[in-house]
Amino acid sequence: MLYWIAIAVFAVALISLIKYWDNYSLPKWVYPVTWGSVIVGGFATVIMTIILLVEWVGIDGNVASWHVRKESLQTRYEQAQWPNRESIAKEIEEWNTDLAWKKTMQDNFWFDPLIPDVYDQFDLIDISKNGGGEK
Repeated sequence: MLYWIAIAVFAVALISLIKYWDNYSLPKWVYPVTWGSVIVGGFATVIMTIILLVEWVGIDGNVASWHVRKESLQTRYEQAQWPNRESIAKEIEEWNTDLAWKKTMQDNFWFDPLIPDVYDQFDLIDISKNGGGEK
């Protein structure tokens, strides 16, 4: 939604600037506000388009690498002895935190087009079933 709002602000401000360029009957405050809206809306649109491209281009490769990373974390945790298991558990905690945030944000009304809708195919890694980090 933020993406579409930025595009709308930019488009409306640009159209009004072009349409009323030579119309000096408007109040003086209209021109700086319109120019500011064009600049801010254009900048926001460009930045969000770059974010959109970065997130969406190559998403299939990213999904495949996330599957491999998840399997690797699970396997390393299951095979590790206690001293190493604690550091791997921290990596798993980071994975779970990132995944939970991305799952929540992919369905967020405001950020919907900026975050790909691919995170539902991943599950959190449950380390309690693998010994729970017991010594």
